[in-house]
Amino acid sequence: MDDQGYTVLAGRYNVYNHVIGRGQAGTVHPAIDTQTGERVAVKVINRVYTEADAARREALRREITVSMRLQHVNIIALKDVQVSELHVCLVLELATGGELFSRVAKQGRMAEDEARGYFSQVVAAVDYCHAQQVCHRDLKLENILLSEQGSGGIKITDFGFSKDFQNDSLPKTKRVGTLAYMAPEVAMEGARDASGKEQSYDGKRADIWACGVILFVLVAGSYPFGDEAREKPVAIYRRIIEAQYSLPQDLSAECQGLLQRILVVDPQQRATLSEIKAHPWFVEQFEQPAAPPAVPEFQWESVIPQGAEAAAAAPAVAAAPVGLADDGGLDADEDRLW
Repeated sequence: MDDQGYTVLAGRYNVYNHVIGRGQAGTVHPAIDTQTGERVAVKVINRVYTEADAARREALRREITVSMRLQHVNIIALKDVQVSELHVCLVLELATGGELFSRVAKQGRMAEDEARGYFSQVVAAVDYCHAQQVCHRDLKLENILLSEQGSGGIKITDFGFSKDFQNDSLPKTKRVGTLAYMAPEVAMEGARDASGKEQSYDGKRADIWACGVILFVLVAGSYPFGDEAREKPVAIYRRIIEAQYSLPQDLSAECQGLLQRILVVDPQQRATLSEIKAHPWFVEQFEQPAAPPAVPEFQWESVIPQGAEAAAAAPAVAAAPVGLADDGGLDADEDRLW
């Protein structure tokens, strides 16, 4: 395939064949909005693959409806949605600096001042989401993009696991997200109360735990509870549930104290975002972002039909295995995106 070639989407976007990101249901490509000249990213999602599974349909619904509501300097903006017979295309703000994970993987742990700059932006974005009654539920370095190489600005992305408390119920105790960042109450799948009823958990407090893991990785250069790629998940689950971790001894007492307040097993005793923002280690560089403009509510029904209509619209296909290699996107011999 010619990576320099492009396909015109909706008569407006020149979407280049070059792939800058891959996921379970599609690929992400750089593009140009020919009406404004703006560089954007287009996430090309295989509609047949997505509509064939209820969970995938729900994840796409959440990603679109939540992203259209969130307008914040530290969150990737969803600018437009275009639908064809075979694809759903999300036109997104373009972040060109790569993942924050790659920055840590290549250069190692950060000095506390640098980590504070990134962490304060993460907290600002999460605080905004929670004020909008949205919890992310998959906060991790891989879902934090650098605005531009060397700029220091970050953008949170991927709201496929999010919960919108305006439209969704309280999350049940179910393992969602990424193990290394998973809160104890989420890791304890199937937990029940004294009457045997399945317990719910507070997705906002689980997000705060993930923020603690993010800060730990930034200042320590490693995961606090282990890496699923290097050891058995059962050992990581045990450490998470018991909050077994070791802090680097060369961290400042203030940084260690903040981490010890966030990585607390009992979500009711865990630091709140207000407490984090008032902590001595954090408060020096934190600035309250300006209030974002109001945006109209997105009508999901205009994108993918619901219920029986959705079943009739989607051809019957076998469920594909889940994994990064199964992106539902471009075949090697394709010359066009669609």
